[in-house]
Amino acid sequence: MSETFTVEYVRTKLQLERESDEPDAILDVLKANAGKKFNVHLLRKLPGGEERWRYYHIAGMTSLEDRAYRAEGVQGISLLLSYDSSGPHTVAPDFVVEKNPAYFAGRRDRNGLRTHCAESPRLCQEMADALAGYVQAREALAAARAKLDALSAYGKPFSPDEYTWQRLCGAYEDDNKGKR
Repeated sequence: MSETFTVEYVRTKLQLERESDEPDAILDVLKANAGKKFNVHLLRKLPGGEERWRYYHIAGMTSLEDRAYRAEGVQGISLLLSYDSSGPHTVAPDFVVEKNPAYFAGRRDRNGLRTHCAESPRLCQEMADALAGYVQAREALAAARAKLDALSAYGKPFSPDEYTWQRLCGAYEDDNKGKR
């Protein structure tokens, strides 16, 4: 592998993994419209407007989704707005926060941990060392496996007992394990 793992490399990755604060902007719009019915006017007030957002209703659940959510999955946003099959659906910001913790408290916690780690040269160095050590171990394992195969694969001196040698060192992988 050609990656060089350094403190700066780890900090950069942490910054790239930081989750957007956009759910807070959405929540601000919902708070300003608390008690009002869900409609296209609300969508227009959200970042990106009605071109980006839509309501999705299934099995009594109403969600607010950006178009990227269905197309890209992880990259999009989907917030449960209500869970009620009867009556008009109105904006309830507290419900949204409670039912979508990954977008609010969870995101803040994850970003807080990312910031904490990025601000600690010691932790970033430990992660850089762990990544480099793992890559080195994988490369060593691949080299050891190649050496084992060179001696025990079909047509090689130890081939009659290939699986025995693999089992002895933990290299044997039974594709049928658990299927019986």
